[in-house]
Amino acid sequence: VHALRGWDAPVDDDRIGLVGRSMGGGVIYNVLTVQPGLVEAAVVFAPVSSDTVDNFERWIRPDPGRNRLANRIIRRYGEPEENPEFWRNASPRTFFDRVSEPVLIHHGTSDDSCPIRWSRRTARALEDAGADVTLRVYRGEVQAFGPQWPTSMWRTTRFLREYLE
Repeated sequence: VHALRGWDAPVDDDRIGLVGRSMGGGVIYNVLTVQPGLVEAAVVFAPVSSDTVDNFERWIRPDPGRNRLANRIIRRYGEPEENPEFWRNASPRTFFDRVSEPVLIHHGTSDDSCPIRWSRRTARALEDAGADVTLRVYRGEVQAFGPQWPTSMWRTTRFLREYLE
Protein backbone atom coordinates (compact mmCIF):
# COMPACT_ATOMS: atom_id res chain seq x y z
CA VAL A 1 0.00 0.00 0.00
CA HIS A 2 2.82 2.38 0.84
CA ALA A 3 4.52 1.53 -2.45
CA LEU A 4 1.32 2.25 -4.38
CA ARG A 5 0.87 5.55 -2.62
CA GLY A 6 4.48 6.54 -3.29
CA TRP A 7 4.39 5.46 -6.90
CA ASP A 8 3.52 7.80 -9.72
CA ALA A 9 0.61 5.69 -10.94
CA PRO A 10 -3.10 6.09 -11.58
CA VAL A 11 -4.00 5.02 -8.03
CA ASP A 12 -6.39 7.01 -5.90
CA ASP A 13 -4.61 7.14 -2.54
CA ASP A 14 -7.95 7.54 -0.73
CA ARG A 15 -9.56 4.47 -2.29
CA ILE A 16 -7.40 1.44 -1.56
CA GLY A 17 -8.84 -1.84 -0.35
CA LEU A 18 -7.20 -5.16 0.43
CA VAL A 19 -8.36 -8.56 -0.83
CA GLY A 20 -6.76 -11.80 0.35
CA ARG A 21 -7.47 -15.50 0.30
CA SER A 22 -6.47 -18.15 2.84
CA MET A 23 -3.07 -17.10 4.24
CA GLY A 24 -3.54 -13.76 2.48
CA GLY A 25 -6.61 -13.29 4.67
CA GLY A 26 -4.40 -13.77 7.71
CA VAL A 27 -2.01 -11.16 6.37
CA ILE A 28 -4.94 -8.78 6.05
CA TYR A 29 -5.98 -9.38 9.67
CA ASN A 30 -2.43 -8.47 10.70
CA VAL A 31 -2.40 -5.33 8.55
CA LEU A 32 -5.72 -4.13 9.94
CA THR A 33 -4.49 -4.48 13.52
CA VAL A 34 -0.93 -3.25 13.05
CA GLN A 35 -1.76 -0.25 10.89
CA PRO A 36 -5.40 0.78 11.31
CA GLY A 37 -6.60 3.27 8.73
CA LEU A 38 -4.03 2.22 6.13
CA VAL A 39 -6.79 1.19 3.72
CA GLU A 40 -10.47 1.90 3.39
CA ALA A 41 -11.87 -1.67 3.34
CA ALA A 42 -10.81 -5.31 3.40
CA VAL A 43 -12.17 -8.55 1.94
CA VAL A 44 -10.99 -12.03 2.88
CA PHE A 45 -11.86 -15.36 1.28
CA ALA A 46 -11.60 -18.63 3.25
CA PRO A 47 -9.02 -17.10 5.60
CA VAL A 48 -6.76 -18.76 8.11
CA SER A 49 -7.61 -18.23 11.76
CA SER A 50 -7.18 -14.90 13.51
CA ASP A 51 -5.84 -16.95 16.44
CA THR A 52 -2.18 -17.87 15.94
CA VAL A 53 -2.52 -21.04 18.02
CA ASP A 54 -5.08 -22.42 15.54
CA ASN A 55 -2.69 -21.86 12.65
CA PHE A 56 0.30 -23.30 14.53
CA GLU A 57 -1.67 -26.41 15.46
CA ARG A 58 -3.04 -26.81 11.91
CA TRP A 59 0.04 -26.24 9.74
CA ILE A 60 3.24 -26.14 11.78
CA ARG A 61 3.14 -28.68 14.60
CA PRO A 62 1.62 -31.65 12.69
CA ASP A 63 3.82 -31.28 9.59
CA PRO A 64 6.82 -33.65 9.83
CA GLY A 65 8.73 -31.35 7.47
CA ARG A 66 8.36 -28.53 9.98
CA ASN A 67 9.43 -30.39 13.13
CA ARG A 68 12.56 -28.29 13.53
CA LEU A 69 10.58 -25.08 13.14
CA ALA A 70 7.89 -26.21 15.59
CA ASN A 71 10.50 -27.26 18.14
CA ARG A 72 12.39 -23.98 17.76
CA ILE A 73 9.19 -21.97 18.30
CA ILE A 74 8.24 -24.01 21.37
CA ARG A 75 11.75 -23.78 22.86
CA ARG A 76 11.82 -20.04 22.38
CA TYR A 77 8.25 -19.07 23.27
CA GLY A 78 6.79 -22.07 25.07
CA GLU A 79 3.68 -24.11 24.48
CA PRO A 80 0.45 -22.12 24.13
CA GLU A 81 -0.72 -23.36 27.55
CA GLU A 82 2.64 -22.46 29.15
CA ASN A 83 2.96 -18.99 27.68
CA PRO A 84 -0.53 -17.81 26.72
CA GLU A 85 0.52 -14.16 26.78
CA PHE A 86 3.00 -14.66 23.93
CA TRP A 87 0.48 -16.57 21.83
CA ARG A 88 -2.27 -14.03 22.55
CA ASN A 89 0.03 -11.18 21.52
CA ALA A 90 0.98 -13.02 18.32
CA SER A 91 -2.70 -13.23 17.32
CA PRO A 92 -4.39 -10.41 15.44
CA ARG A 93 -7.66 -11.28 17.18
CA THR A 94 -6.25 -9.84 20.40
CA PHE A 95 -6.05 -6.43 18.77
CA PHE A 96 -9.33 -6.30 16.86
CA ASP A 97 -10.32 -3.22 18.85
CA ARG A 98 -7.86 -1.37 16.57
CA VAL A 99 -9.65 -2.31 13.34
CA SER A 100 -11.22 0.77 11.80
CA GLU A 101 -12.04 -0.54 8.33
CA PRO A 102 -15.10 -2.50 7.24
CA VAL A 103 -14.31 -6.19 6.68
CA LEU A 104 -16.11 -8.68 4.44
CA ILE A 105 -15.39 -12.37 5.07
CA HIS A 106 -16.38 -15.08 2.57
CA HIS A 107 -16.22 -18.70 3.74
CA GLY A 108 -17.56 -22.05 2.54
CA THR A 109 -19.10 -24.58 4.91
CA SER A 110 -17.13 -27.48 3.35
CA ASP A 111 -13.68 -25.89 3.61
CA ASP A 112 -11.47 -28.64 5.06
CA SER A 113 -8.33 -26.52 5.03
CA CYS A 114 -9.53 -23.48 6.97
CA PRO A 115 -12.64 -24.50 8.93
CA ILE A 116 -15.66 -22.23 8.82
CA ARG A 117 -15.61 -22.05 12.64
CA TRP A 118 -12.46 -19.91 12.37
CA SER A 119 -14.30 -17.25 10.35
CA ARG A 120 -17.32 -17.44 12.62
CA ARG A 121 -15.09 -16.82 15.66
CA THR A 122 -13.24 -14.06 13.83
CA ALA A 123 -16.45 -12.32 12.78
CA ARG A 124 -17.81 -12.55 16.32
CA ALA A 125 -14.55 -11.18 17.77
CA LEU A 126 -14.48 -8.30 15.27
CA GLU A 127 -18.10 -7.49 16.04
CA ASP A 128 -17.49 -7.67 19.80
CA ALA A 129 -14.58 -5.25 19.32
CA GLY A 130 -16.86 -2.78 17.53
CA ALA A 131 -15.66 -3.40 13.97
CA ASP A 132 -17.92 -3.28 10.93
CA VAL A 133 -17.85 -6.91 9.76
CA THR A 134 -19.95 -9.01 7.42
CA LEU A 135 -19.59 -12.78 7.20
CA ARG A 136 -20.96 -14.40 4.05
CA VAL A 137 -21.35 -18.18 4.35
CA TYR A 138 -21.51 -20.38 1.24
CA ARG A 139 -23.15 -23.75 1.81
CA GLY A 140 -21.07 -26.58 0.35
CA GLU A 141 -18.21 -24.42 -0.91
CA VAL A 142 -14.63 -25.57 -0.32
CA GLN A 143 -11.39 -23.61 0.10
CA ALA A 144 -11.07 -22.61 -3.56
CA PHE A 145 -14.80 -21.94 -4.09
CA GLY A 146 -16.65 -23.25 -7.10
CA PRO A 147 -20.22 -22.65 -8.23
CA GLN A 148 -20.76 -19.72 -5.84
CA TRP A 149 -17.59 -17.90 -6.89
CA PRO A 150 -19.54 -15.45 -9.11
CA THR A 151 -21.85 -14.60 -6.19
CA SER A 152 -18.89 -13.97 -3.89
CA MET A 153 -17.27 -11.73 -6.50
CA TRP A 154 -20.50 -9.80 -7.03
CA ARG A 155 -20.72 -9.26 -3.26
CA THR A 156 -17.07 -8.23 -3.14
CA THR A 157 -17.52 -5.72 -5.94
CA ARG A 158 -20.62 -4.28 -4.28
CA PHE A 159 -18.83 -4.06 -0.91
CA LEU A 160 -15.75 -2.36 -2.36
CA ARG A 161 -17.87 0.09 -4.35
CA GLU A 162 -19.75 1.00 -1.20
CA TYR A 163 -16.60 1.74 0.79
CA LEU A 164 -14.19 2.94 -1.90
CA GLU A 165 -16.38 5.24 -3.96
